[in-house]
This record gives sequence, C-alpha cells and structure tokens, in this order.
Amino acid sequence: MSAISAERPYVVPSTRLAEDALWDWVRETAEDRLRRPFRREMARLRNQGRYAPGTEHLRTPEPADEPVRPPKAPTFVVLHLEPRAWQPDHYDWRVVARLSAVDLPVTENYQGTRSDELPARLGASLGKAFRMCDEPDNPAILQVVVPSALLDLEVEKWQLPADSLPLGVLRPVVVRCADGGPGLSDDAVLEREARWNRLRRGPTRAAVLDCDDEMRVPVPVTAKLRGLPYETVPVLCRYGGRHDTQSVVGFARVLDAGFGVVLWRRPKAERPASCTEFHLRVVDTVDGAVVADRLPRKIQELRKGVREGRPDMFWSDGIALVYGDPQPPPPDPLLQAP
Repeated sequence: MSAISAERPYVVPSTRLAEDALWDWVRETAEDRLRRPFRREMARLRNQGRYAPGTEHLRTPEPADEPVRPPKAPTFVVLHLEPRAWQPDHYDWRVVARLSAVDLPVTENYQGTRSDELPARLGASLGKAFRMCDEPDNPAILQVVVPSALLDLEVEKWQLPADSLPLGVLRPVVVRCADGGPGLSDDAVLEREARWNRLRRGPTRAAVLDCDDEMRVPVPVTAKLRGLPYETVPVLCRYGGRHDTQSVVGFARVLDAGFGVVLWRRPKAERPASCTEFHLRVVDTVDGAVVADRLPRKIQELRKGVREGRPDMFWSDGIALVYGDPQPPPPDPLLQAP
C-alpha cells in the first residue's frame, strides 16, 4: 500500500495499469490474511489517495522529450519481396527510393534469389538507395513490402556488409503487407484512411489483443476490431509465426479491420520478457510516441539498446512493426523489358 500511495516523480501511460495490478494482489492477499477493519482501512487509503478528486492536478506529467510537430512525409527506402510460387524459397525483388512522395526506382531482379542469398545480392542496391535518401543523423526508414505469409522474415537482422551492425540497429526497419487493399468497399477504404490520419495526428494508444493475464486469447472478431478507437495501435503478444494457424488468422483479422500500424513479437522458443512486463513497456512505448510517425525510430532505439546489452530494453527483443499507408502508390515501372 505504501508503494501504491507513494508520490511518483512522473507518470507514464502504464502507471495506472501497474498500480491496479498491485492493488488486485493486495486485495486478494488481504482477504486471506487480514481482518475486515484492516481491509476497510486499505480500501479507504486506495480510494482517498492518489486518485481521489482534487489530487489529480498534483501529479507531475511525464517529461516530454520534444514537442509534437505537424506530421510530414517521411523518407523511405522500399524493398519489395515477392515469393515465386513455382520455386520455393526464391524471391523476385525491387528497390525503390521514396523521396517527398516521389518514387525513384533503383534496381530490380526477376530471376529469383534464394532467401539465404538475399542480403548479399541486395547489399549494393540498398546501399545506393540509402545514400540517395539518408540525411545527416537521420537515416531513411527501410520499408519491407511482403505478403502476410512472410511476416516472419527478419530483415532487421540482415548485416550489409556481413561484418556491419544489423540493419535494424542502423536505421528504422518496418514491414508492410502487400496483400491487403484490393476489393475493399468504399466505406472500408475511408475507414482505413481515417485510422491512418488519426494515428499521424496523435495521441496513439496501445491495445494488447491476444493476451490477457498471462493467458493467450483469440484476437477479437473483425466487427469488434473495427469498433476500436481510431487512435488504437494493436499489439500482438502471442504471435507464433506462419505455422501457427491461430496467429495467422488473428493477424489477418487485424489487417482486414483496417489497421496500418501493428506491433508484435517475433516467434521465439523463449520470450525475453514476461507478458506482464511486455504489456506495460509496450504501452509506455506506443503511448509515449504520441504520433505514429515516431514509432519506427522508437523501435530502432529499442533494437539498438538490446544490441548494446541494456537490461531495461531486453523486453523488446524481437519486436517488429507493421507501418503502411492505406493508399500505396501505383506499381513502379519496370527498369528492364520483360
């Protein structure tokens, strides 16, 4: 109760969730071990303490690292990867530099490249695109466009060249699903645009959809997902990969419901953090970003911290981000004749 009622140096979005969880534990423990007068006294402290009317203004808000600025079009290097249905584990690809909403094709290959050869084959093309788009102290975002079946492809771990740091440490790396959008109704298109515009204005709010009290739960049905507020950033804690049917179906529902920004943890045999810690920290990250445009660089900071061995960032090991405008530009022109 002392921890619950103590003053905080600042309050982050997950503070209330942590205090509620601690109070639930106190209450359950007290019911087994303490008499009614003690339980009433603790309830009184809880109800008349930090959240009593008139005390809210005494709490110091979380210090903001920078003011919210009007969103502007970010600079991307876009890598399109297309699997060959007739040639398993081979991919066609193309690299595009996107500067001020203008696409500049860099190079492409439609002869098929094995997955283990992609980093070496793409190194020169991506390096050229990075030089076109990078600004001093502001590396361009790498957007990897793949079908939803390839969400497990960990491009952020590629090292170009082989002795360099992983791409996800050097720059923001995000994912975009290539198989969403066609055949949508006019209302669905407008809803996607509204969600995207709302997230870019802020504030953003995280919502864990597939885990509750350390237990895996099904992702809500599409109708319920569409009812979530437009500022919602879905978070998937229990994503198990392309071979986990429940994960694949749940992720597809989130994308079909019109969400262009989604956070999840890549499938691993051992989780780097408990579900409770992951939920609290991811809420702080998403809500603290304020606008969606900051999330790619927030994720890069986390990956860099994990690489440097920072214990306070181990919870984010394996975190990934879907980040895609609901209205993609028309297909890029071919650089070579077919």
